[in-house]
Amino acid sequence: MSLKLGTKNFTKLDYFVWIAGFFIFFLICKKAFTIPITHDEVGTVNYFSKMSIWDIITYKDPIPNNHILNTLLIKLFATIGGYSTSVVRLPSILSFIIYYYFVVKLIRTYFSDSILIICSIFLFVFNNYFIDFFSLARGYALSISFQMASVYYFLSFIDKQNKKDLILSLSLGSLAVYTNFTTLNFFLPLILLLFIFIITNKNKNGLIDKSHIFYLFLIPIICFLIIAYPISRMMKSDQINVWGSTGFYNETIKVLINNMKLNVQYFEFSNDTLPIVVVSIVLFILSLYFIINNKFSKVVIYSYLLFFSAIIYNILQNNFLDVPNLNARTSLFYFPLLMVPFVFSLQKLVNVNNLLGLFVCAFLGFMTLQHFVRSCYGKSSYEWYYDENTYDVLKTLREVYISEGRKEPIKLDCEWIFHPSLSFYTADEYNKYINLEHYHSDLNPNSSNEFYYIQNEVYDKMKDNFVIFKEFAWGTRKLVKRK
Repeated sequence: MSLKLGTKNFTKLDYFVWIAGFFIFFLICKKAFTIPITHDEVGTVNYFSKMSIWDIITYKDPIPNNHILNTLLIKLFATIGGYSTSVVRLPSILSFIIYYYFVVKLIRTYFSDSILIICSIFLFVFNNYFIDFFSLARGYALSISFQMASVYYFLSFIDKQNKKDLILSLSLGSLAVYTNFTTLNFFLPLILLLFIFIITNKNKNGLIDKSHIFYLFLIPIICFLIIAYPISRMMKSDQINVWGSTGFYNETIKVLINNMKLNVQYFEFSNDTLPIVVVSIVLFILSLYFIINNKFSKVVIYSYLLFFSAIIYNILQNNFLDVPNLNARTSLFYFPLLMVPFVFSLQKLVNVNNLLGLFVCAFLGFMTLQHFVRSCYGKSSYEWYYDENTYDVLKTLREVYISEGRKEPIKLDCEWIFHPSLSFYTADEYNKYINLEHYHSDLNPNSSNEFYYIQNEVYDKMKDNFVIFKEFAWGTRKLVKRK
């Protein structure tokens, strides 16, 4: 795919591609610049990014919240621009450019039909749960962006057997792992498939290209040497057992589908039924490539193998190594891995039966777009929805401070779930107005603090000593004041 800089050469499809990308990027920026910092971001920003570089890369505190490359980039940006909400989210925001570029590059390289291209862009990008992570100071988006680039060069290597593509695929895959260790579930199968491809595709002289073998071993070895110590420290402290082990479908697939659904209702399907329907449709469309095809492309076959081997690897390590299954956000990297063979299967349907194929593409594109519109919510992150009203609480108390002409900060306590987000702002910007109680996990109905920020369900435990001062989010969260 060549980037056309002269507008005279732009087609309507080119305009759509650019406008769609700018639109999603605008939504990401708007969210990143307006929603309060969330629970898990605070640990990364206030704790890990303020460590020394050596302590970050060696996992001095071996908690997976430290997505190493993302933490290092946050440290870099914050050193230049300060620890503001928007600055610490810049690595994730900018990573969307990488992700979208390689999505478009892959689509424009292998597809020519306009409707298929538009549908593919909708499928890869237009999901609010997915793009949520490009607005947050966490490593998921950056890792997925590197993974997408790695997948593109992986398929390009399968297609052309160019050494440069092999090096780029492995290098970018290594960066994905260094950003988020859960993408080892993608990187290890990638290495295996590259090895199989290299030894089964000899050159004209019937020999294996030794330079390919050299880089296939060199780059992963360097990656593993860098991550071995941090991972060993994490495993010694039993940090990986925060997820579940009740089965890959229940713990990963079902949860991820329901999260990407974002509470949008379809035909009164329950959270148990809808994932079954989605999985059935996905598997049917994936199978079409083999049902209606008598000539198989290596590129497409390896895209299928990469997706399914990443799943098989996860299941095997759970069964034999007792490594827990991933939850929704840690398994998000499966989404673009699935979309690659999915759109290839749609392409085959278009090629075999153009009218039916284009109808299916148009229908899937419409369903994706309507779901995107129905689930769009710009005031909070879905995963950490409870932090939506952090700014509202802070501004309310600041108004009290100013209107009453106070000289001392207002004393505030809160449920543990709200503390990280509130503490990020009361430590600096709102320090003059609010004195936040130190973190504690228990609810304290006898707190001596003037205000207490709670969830609605615990109000009955607080009402003997506190009255409602202000409610947020349709009464689900309350700021109460001591009687």
